Amino acid sequence: MTPLQDRFAPLGCAATRVKTALTLWLAATASAQEGKPTPLLEVDLRSGARERIDEKALEEADEALDAALAEALGESAANFSTRDLEQIESDLRAQLSRERPRSPAQVLIFVYPGRVNADRLRRLSEVSVDVELVIDPCDRAVCDDAIAKHIELVGRAVGKAVHERGRYKVVFKSAIVRAVVHFQSAETQEHRVPIADCVAAASKPGAGRKWLADRRRAAEEYERLVAKGVARAAQGRRLQLVSAPTVSRGDGTALVTLRVRTSRGQIERSVLDALSAAHKGLAENPATPRETEIEVELHTGARDGPRRFRAPGQSVGLWVEGELESGTLLASYVREIKKQADATAMDFSDDEGGEQAEAVDDSEAVAVLAQNFDKLGACARQEVGRNAGFRGVTLVFRWAGAGAAQNVQPAEAALQGGELAKCLAGAMSHLRLPRHGGAPREVRYPILVKR
Repeated sequence: MTPLQDRFAPLGCAATRVKTALTLWLAATASAQEGKPTPLLEVDLRSGARERIDEKALEEADEALDAALAEALGESAANFSTRDLEQIESDLRAQLSRERPRSPAQVLIFVYPGRVNADRLRRLSEVSVDVELVIDPCDRAVCDDAIAKHIELVGRAVGKAVHERGRYKVVFKSAIVRAVVHFQSAETQEHRVPIADCVAAASKPGAGRKWLADRRRAAEEYERLVAKGVARAAQGRRLQLVSAPTVSRGDGTALVTLRVRTSRGQIERSVLDALSAAHKGLAENPATPRETEIEVELHTGARDGPRRFRAPGQSVGLWVEGELESGTLLASYVREIKKQADATAMDFSDDEGGEQAEAVDDSEAVAVLAQNFDKLGACARQEVGRNAGFRGVTLVFRWAGAGAAQNVQPAEAALQGGELAKCLAGAMSHLRLPRHGGAPREVRYPILVKR
């Protein structure tokens, strides 16, 4: 295998909406596929049948694999094995036997949220685990009761989110509870519950049902609750609101609009405070979709009326978390919406007389990525160190007319929201793309890893 720094090299290839793409060259490009969760332990609670990743690996006719497992699962128990999960399975069985839910779980799966193999079992120092429970078909009322009960039972069986095991630790992330509503229907209920919430619910009877009711209320009363949270955060920042915040949600996106009264000398400060307040209100609600936008309307008393600014929620979140400087946020991601008939999105830093940019070709954006490939490649190198099965990522973003990359994220669902996604978004936040006169256009940019 070549040294890590020699594995990364540019390569021209075709990609959707991109004429020339740069990649981290991969020996077999077909292997750069979306990672899928690996079942570490799957148990049919009714029949007792089970499948362990340990046993599957041992059945492989591969001496190197067997040797790796011998080391991983030796007497020292220094590395991960499914024995760590079987005790929790046993505890959950006992809980189910005592509690006897009206519609009990029939399948229990412990899942690693990514790809894992025997070699990774040997080297992992931290194993992230999701717990999946599949409940028998039930009508809605029974399902609600069963899901609520299983939230509490998982919390009791797991006990705590992090289990220390000498040279490694098992981190329980989420409990995914699935149920089919009605016996002859394909309608399903699925709830992803943070393990910390399960543990908290385990300490109080009825807490599982309260968690379920709170989540349902968060979704059903989303607009009102988010608007209330944004207003509360705005008050904390001493913003003078012209009217109550408005919130709309649909098609996997949400938009928050804040109307703020301010002075001409406080434009930047007011925009930043309003963005922060809107982000806080969105983040507080678990039903907030991944894609969000924030619009700030500033009333300064000027004759030509209020000024309007808009920014993608993801970029605001990076700024709130300290991963993006306020100057970069304002210059690259906050755009002013002009009132003219030929309105165009503009950089916050542009003045009133800014000219509309000419349309450009996608290859010009790709050229900027090529010039800054070291920054993107660094993110991929870090992921290789964290994930031995990592074969690459397809970077997706919207190229806005103002020259900013918006909604930066991996196309692969398994990589979204992780360290790689944050690194790529941070790297892209420092790049200045060419301006263009059209609507935001999607760019897909594959980065493949040479093995």
